[in-house]
Amino acid sequence: MHIKNLFIKFYLPFNCNILFLSLFCIFILSNTLIPNTIIGPGWFDEEIEPNPPGGSGGEIESPISNTYVTSADEVTPMIADLARSLQHDEKLIFEFVRNNIEYSHYKGLKKGAHYTLIEGSGNDFDQCALLMALLDASGFVDASYQFGSIKIPMESADNKDVEHWLNIDPLMHTGQLSGYLANGGFYNYINNTHINIDRVWIKLSISNTDYLLDPSFKQHEVITGLDKDTFKTLSQYNRNELLVEAGGNIPIDMPYAISDINEAALNEKLNDYSINLINKFKELYPNSSIEDIIGGYRIIPEYYETLPTEILYIDTNNPVEWAKGNIPATYAISITYKLFDDDDNLINMRDNLGNIITEKSFFFSDLQCRRLSITFENNLTKIWLDDEVFLEEVTATANNKVKLYTKFNFPSYQDNIYYYKDSSYAIYYGTNPFGKFIEKRHEQLDKYKLSGLGNTTREVTTEALFITGLKFLRETELISQLFSKLNNIIRLTVDSEFQVVLWGAIQVINLIPMNLKKVKTQKKKIQINMLKA
Repeated sequence: MHIKNLFIKFYLPFNCNILFLSLFCIFILSNTLIPNTIIGPGWFDEEIEPNPPGGSGGEIESPISNTYVTSADEVTPMIADLARSLQHDEKLIFEFVRNNIEYSHYKGLKKGAHYTLIEGSGNDFDQCALLMALLDASGFVDASYQFGSIKIPMESADNKDVEHWLNIDPLMHTGQLSGYLANGGFYNYINNTHINIDRVWIKLSISNTDYLLDPSFKQHEVITGLDKDTFKTLSQYNRNELLVEAGGNIPIDMPYAISDINEAALNEKLNDYSINLINKFKELYPNSSIEDIIGGYRIIPEYYETLPTEILYIDTNNPVEWAKGNIPATYAISITYKLFDDDDNLINMRDNLGNIITEKSFFFSDLQCRRLSITFENNLTKIWLDDEVFLEEVTATANNKVKLYTKFNFPSYQDNIYYYKDSSYAIYYGTNPFGKFIEKRHEQLDKYKLSGLGNTTREVTTEALFITGLKFLRETELISQLFSKLNNIIRLTVDSEFQVVLWGAIQVINLIPMNLKKVKTQKKKIQINMLKA
């Protein structure tokens, strides 16, 4: 089923103007297909406990025995190449991270340097990890992390404030802002004039001078984008024409809803509109970005004659300090996988998972944008990172099924999924669908194909599924952005660890088997699907 069809099923009750303007992104920006096979327990309710109080970098329980996260600021070949292109110059390095890596709102160390660079976004921990890795690759050995409290004004004359940092309305109620920050794990003091928030920055010592570098506090300008009337004109959209093609019935008491539509005719008409739109975009906006088209925000760059020697709005006298490779594990996000044998007789699988076969935990920064996949063959279960076996276990069960339990240490969330034998599955993740993650995975897929691997091999199958999941993230994020724009909604984007695209509210992480959540405060409706080879 095409995503456009899936979307029609979910969102047809909306005003048709909004429906079309949301669907056009799907048609013109990707050809992603939803896999034909969907298996899993379907819809169920899960109570999600709120995160415990603690600052932006407050400690979070880690199931891993490691004291420090050594993978966070590792110098990969890609980072070494970038440092070389920046001439190993400390100012150019700092300006690159500050001016090119978008700020994302979540708690603690998650992505690490390599992943942050590829996705082009990260919070204070991850941007500092990238900055640290680039400095290390350039020979700057006297650098460390510092962690402390910052008191940021809601508004300021020079725009160095909460409004232009987080892209929010300064008139937003403090309760709304508190909720937004809390969604990312931030429980901090907020009033009408400022917020207090814990943050990480870098101390770089050169020739007896200490430079204090905060790459993630940056200001933004609004990109207006095209208005919906322009979209309608370019696509030659006509509402009455679309309704005629859709057919169906319009309830008297719900004039903006349709039932029993002619899906084939509607798809054809939407495709016609999209072709019109594509042609006009090529003609009038050949070099425009997605943000130029649908609107958004752009970092306002800053350049330095000398590096800063103080942190703006610092509110602590003695910040905590960590050496490179020594960010404590209690500040990092980790994942635990547990394999259970499956028992069809279990009535409540969420309370009683069965007999554990094996388990393993790792830091999310260990992934470094590698493909996560699972294969089952001859009673042997393997979890892969690209082509390296991460976990391997004999899993012979009576009913030929294995249960995978996934737990993330922040926020509190668990997922119980059935995986079937003799199949390959991809587990996809991603927080910024507009970064270079998809392109990098396509490069890997091309390498597999050029090496002679066929379509049915594990490498090609799981990579194709992984890319499909990432493209789905990109499409749903575009839809969310469009809904916000067309309804004049201030969209607060939060990278909330290991959760999925929350429609119109929060951008996050997905797993295949993927979770589509529609959120109602603490109670979340979840649909579990699997991408199966």
